[in-house]
Amino acid sequence: MIHFLTPYSKGNLGEAYNESIAKIDLGEKDWVCLMDGDVMFLNENWGDIIHSYVKDFGEEYGLLTCLTNRIFETSQLYGGKVSPEPNILRHKSIADRLGRLKGSVVETASNISGFLMLFPASTICKVGTFKEGILGVDNDFCRRVRESGLKVGVMQTLYMFHFYRLHKNISDKSHLR
Repeated sequence: MIHFLTPYSKGNLGEAYNESIAKIDLGEKDWVCLMDGDVMFLNENWGDIIHSYVKDFGEEYGLLTCLTNRIFETSQLYGGKVSPEPNILRHKSIADRLGRLKGSVVETASNISGFLMLFPASTICKVGTFKEGILGVDNDFCRRVRESGLKVGVMQTLYMFHFYRLHKNISDKSHLR
């Protein structure tokens, strides 16, 4: 089973992640998908796409993410750059086009931004829970996954719309303090 969670905390995202995961009766073959509250799947068959990634690449990767329109980490950006495009239908056409392709994963050596983090229960067992705090929680987890010998990858045929400060400067993190 894949457990989809969107934990929220005003000041301690790591704690919110850990508390949300602890409430699940995770089996050894289960997966967790943590998502930000400002993301949206645009494919009608998003669950099937994620399930096929777990089936096809789950043994190989300890942490997966996907492509998006707005984030700092360029390995997660569709086309390698931030999109200021507010028209959701344009983003849906990207998601639909990618969703028709055969699934593939590109291993990344950089940290991932945590708008979507998909990992098996065994990853938590191997690297531990999330550190407490708001900023860098995703980077710390990603680093520990990699240091444990597991691979981190970007799913190349799953695209999510990420609102991520579309209405203001992408660098503004004042709401996180």
